[in-house]
Amino acid sequence: FRRGCWSKVAAVLKHEMAHQIVDEVFVVASETDHGPAFKRACALLDIEPDATMQLADQPEAVELFQHRRVLT
Repeated sequence: FRRGCWSKVAAVLKHEMAHQIVDEVFVVASETDHGPAFKRACALLDIEPDATMQLADQPEAVELFQHRRVLT
């Protein structure tokens, strides 16, 4: 992976942790995925709520993903 990729991966994992907090700790199902409860979880984790990573932005990740799909 290119330099800096792991920081993006960490940001995305933290983003997903915020979703888990909403589901398992706040137990909120009546809001949109990135609604007020999600933003509150992000604030508690001190993370940016809009962290994303597209595989298309990481050619090495696409190649690895495609290789793993062939093997499984």
